[in-house]
Amino acid sequence: MRIRTLFQEKNRLLQGFLKKSLEYKAALLSEEASMDMKIDLIDELSDAREQNLKLMQVLDREIDLARKELSPEQALQLQSDPGFKTEIESALNLIKEIQLTDQSLFLYIQTTGSELRAQILKSLKEKEAVSKFKSQSQSPVGDEIDKTV
Repeated sequence: MRIRTLFQEKNRLLQGFLKKSLEYKAALLSEEASMDMKIDLIDELSDAREQNLKLMQVLDREIDLARKELSPEQALQLQSDPGFKTEIESALNLIKEIQLTDQSLFLYIQTTGSELRAQILKSLKEKEAVSKFKSQSQSPVGDEIDKTV
């Protein structure tokens, strides 16, 4: 049946999606990744996720159409098919695993964003302090001499 093939394809896509997410997670958590590298990885991950979600939406629409085309007898046959139940359970388990991975990735990205903001603020404060010091130390010395004379 077409719907079974579509679910197999969905599981294949979900497995690829999970694998890619885990690879990005490992790269982001790597000690060797600089902040610039992490930002690039986050952008890549975002693009990959967007593409994958679009594919999933198309596939879900096809699954919905195939489900609507099933006769009542075919639907009963699928419900009693242990192989099809396994496909559905596999999809649900993959989705749960992806959600857990996503949650940890989003938390890490938020933390990285906070660290980046803190670095930017620190840099701005340092620049402000240096420019303040320069402006104070560059006050005209000659004016003070003229006042005393």
